[in-house]
Amino acid sequence: MKFYANDVSSLSHRRLRPGFIDDPQFGTFLEALPDGAALIEADGRIKLVNSKLELLLNLARGDLVGSELAKHAKTAGPVIQKLSTALQQLKRIEVSGTLNSQRSVIATLSILRTADGGAYGALLTMREAGRHSRNEGSDNFRFEAEAGSVARVSFVRTPEIDRIIRQAETALDRGANVLLTGETGTGKSEIARLIGNGGETGAAPFVHVRCGLLSDTQFDAEMFGIEPGSAMDTSTRGKLGYVEAADGGILFLDQVTDLSLAAQSRLVAFLETQTFSRLGSAQRRQARIRIIAATNENLFDLVSAGAFRSDLYYRIAVMPFDLPP
Repeated sequence: MKFYANDVSSLSHRRLRPGFIDDPQFGTFLEALPDGAALIEADGRIKLVNSKLELLLNLARGDLVGSELAKHAKTAGPVIQKLSTALQQLKRIEVSGTLNSQRSVIATLSILRTADGGAYGALLTMREAGRHSRNEGSDNFRFEAEAGSVARVSFVRTPEIDRIIRQAETALDRGANVLLTGETGTGKSEIARLIGNGGETGAAPFVHVRCGLLSDTQFDAEMFGIEPGSAMDTSTRGKLGYVEAADGGILFLDQVTDLSLAAQSRLVAFLETQTFSRLGSAQRRQARIRIIAATNENLFDLVSAGAFRSDLYYRIAVMPFDLPP
């Protein structure tokens, strides 16, 4: 599928399109959005996606980028087919429905046009239905702040906070995991997002995991995913895990102290090798991620009391930062 199969002016539209579309930092902008998002090129192929869209569609970035949206109608569901049809017709559309990943979503396709009205691409945004409700506890990936836009913040930017952000960015760029501690209300989630948007990790995936919502029985499936078609796969479509979605970027473990000792043990096993297996598969997969962990508790005291594993503590607290109240 191509937008301009019979349009000889397509190249001129491409030249007239805003320069920021081709700026490498545009990927950082998409990643900072609280909703799933994709930039679709003039030839109908997906150019960029963010990690939230990967999770909603239960498809890896490598399977999406460079492919046509219509290709995923069968694996992702009728919502994608409707979006693809609107894309072919160069029409804006908002559609709701349930994806094959069993997520109910609201999706909007907006056609991007130059000043002279020529279409040069499209922007797809997708969010879970009801995601903006503050009481919805099942959205394990909700972003607490939107970098590059108007963000809901619970802290004041001070020179001390800026220093922490800069030092944490440097630590992540050097491969060191970061631990943020501080009282409730000190802005740990927002600061983690700001750290994730900076340094060499800025355009990489940022997956926000609410550890308090992970039970022992859910942990492996949620963290490492489920192999499609395996005996463990009740949906026949598999499940993309948090670790795989964060490959090449940051896994933010929000309130890491809420993990049980059993879950902590399985997390340590992954961090030791940076390899994992999906449930239902013996194949070892590699995921290169960096960790930002956060808690409002005293981790050292928990380790001393035997309530938190010391080996996990030393892996996530390579660069600890205590946020001012």
